[in-house]
Amino acid sequence: MLVDIVLPIFLIVIAGWLLAYFDLIPEKVAAGLMQYVFYAACPAIIFLTISSYEIEKLLVWRFWIAYPLSIFVTVISAFAVFRYFFRRDVYTSAIAGFCSALANTIMLGFPVLMGIAGKHATVPMAMTVIIANCLVVPGILFIFELHAKKETLTEGRAVVRAALLSTVKNPLIISAALGVIFSLFEIKLPTFLVTFFRYLGASIIPCALFSIGVELRFFKVSGNLAGAFVITLFNLLIRPALAILIALLLELSPFYSVALVIFSSVPTAKSMFIYAGNYRFFEKEAAAVISLTTLASLLTIPCFIAVCHHLWPEVFLHGVG
Repeated sequence: MLVDIVLPIFLIVIAGWLLAYFDLIPEKVAAGLMQYVFYAACPAIIFLTISSYEIEKLLVWRFWIAYPLSIFVTVISAFAVFRYFFRRDVYTSAIAGFCSALANTIMLGFPVLMGIAGKHATVPMAMTVIIANCLVVPGILFIFELHAKKETLTEGRAVVRAALLSTVKNPLIISAALGVIFSLFEIKLPTFLVTFFRYLGASIIPCALFSIGVELRFFKVSGNLAGAFVITLFNLLIRPALAILIALLLELSPFYSVALVIFSSVPTAKSMFIYAGNYRFFEKEAAAVISLTTLASLLTIPCFIAVCHHLWPEVFLHGVG
């Protein structure tokens, strides 16, 4: 059963790696596929899912509490380690904390959960996208802006505006907001548009996983490896273990418990490197973390899938629980 879930996912990753390894596909293909997923496929499935659901079905309050809580505890813990053990400055420690918690839910977490629970995976995926892009990403941009502008009163206001503007312009947030509007006012889409969005959404899994495989071919680990290993530890082991504890303490339903653990066990999102590159800060560390977490997750994710199967087997049998 677990092999049937895990193996197809990693076979797509391996296919991307093999084609890149034999120079049949250039490295730039991965970037193009990721842009397609971010700007087209993922917004399409988020909009279609939210617009077709009753809002009440999205108000799973324990999950809305559990996911941010796992992020908050991870960020604070990693910050403390970098600030007081490694003696890094406040800005570096804060970014290291966020780097430990900005998970690649779209490119890897969603395909994995989709393999376990089918179409039901779309709902918690939409929730995590909203949480990450309304709370985590603005926090990251806020720290980067503070580091760049050195925090005067006027600049502080500019920092807030920059972070908020980035959030508002995010296609994932726009698609979620439009989905809520369509759901609240019960606006029905024409059949051809539903089919169009469904086709786009269906392409997320192969495109996302294939792009990861292509990128793995060109990954190089460099920079502050000690810090990168610590962030990898937080990202792939401590946070998913924390997610299991939170799921049990909050008594999440089996399905949302599995969703919380899977979405907490995936590698650091590549967007962290993009943000670091834009601000010329934490670039080498971010690149090393993304490389290490992506490679190591190929081993750790199956382990946490097995743990989830042991704790909540009904989700694997029926898709929901």
